[in-house]
Amino acid sequence: IIIVVIGTMRTCCVSPSRAQRTDARVFALSSRKRSSSCSSCCSSSSSLNNKPRRYSSSSSSSSALRAHGRKKGESIPEEFEVQKLANAVAKLLRGVNVVAVGENEKANHQLSELLAPLLAYSPMSVPELIRGISDGKSREDIARLEGDAEALMVENSVHEQLSQFLRVSLATCGANGVGALARGDCWAWIFGMITIWVDDEESAKLSEENPERFPQREAYELADIRVVLKGKELNEEEKGKTVRAVLEGVKALVDNDEHFAGKKSLYTRMGCRGDWPILQAPEWDGTSETFSENGLSGEEKSSV
Repeated sequence: IIIVVIGTMRTCCVSPSRAQRTDARVFALSSRKRSSSCSSCCSSSSSLNNKPRRYSSSSSSSSALRAHGRKKGESIPEEFEVQKLANAVAKLLRGVNVVAVGENEKANHQLSELLAPLLAYSPMSVPELIRGISDGKSREDIARLEGDAEALMVENSVHEQLSQFLRVSLATCGANGVGALARGDCWAWIFGMITIWVDDEESAKLSEENPERFPQREAYELADIRVVLKGKELNEEEKGKTVRAVLEGVKALVDNDEHFAGKKSLYTRMGCRGDWPILQAPEWDGTSETFSENGLSGEEKSSV
């Protein structure tokens, strides 16, 4: 998991421990054993310090810089650098979706909207899609009128449909930490996406002092990248720093494993079975008894 602290702009790359990998597998397996769809269960990282690129005096480079109004000797605009980084990341992702998760729903939406144009992705919102298929009722309305189980089923049905899309920048429900993604066994539909946990300093501090009050954080720790904001929302000062940090985090994941995006895509094509990050053979029956710690062989990967 890549951890990015926006407040002080500290960045670090932490390789998942065996315990973390096991936790992810346990969540996935528990979901698979109950149902191939999460709706039934609900009804009961390399270095980020990249060196700045040196621009040559080639005509193509000069033309690109002149298009941004830069005169000789002037610094390169930050927006131009971020867009170049985003273009590189988009090529590495090869259409794999990005998704913002966490209990701060507005922050999820803000980050999704900021990333979408940079990556040339389509911005989509789970809360808005729920309203679209529920006659204008929000997730909170459904939970109040029909119960939490029904709200979870509707939320997960949206995740299931979106798992088959490409080039989507997705914002998920916050639901005050009680939504579908606050449960680790409901992550099966989004493991095929680049998952970004949008956290904040206050929640992080309170959870350290009283972890039993924040059980949802155990699920959010399954994310590929964690961004820690100063407040509950992205302010103007943080927006640029956050977007750049997330893009650098995604690039670090792919640089660390050149097959990372390919494995995400393969996971989705094999049916989002919950076997992330150790993909199993196509004939796997979803039980822990037949789970292989070695996962797919190189020959099996190439044949899928």
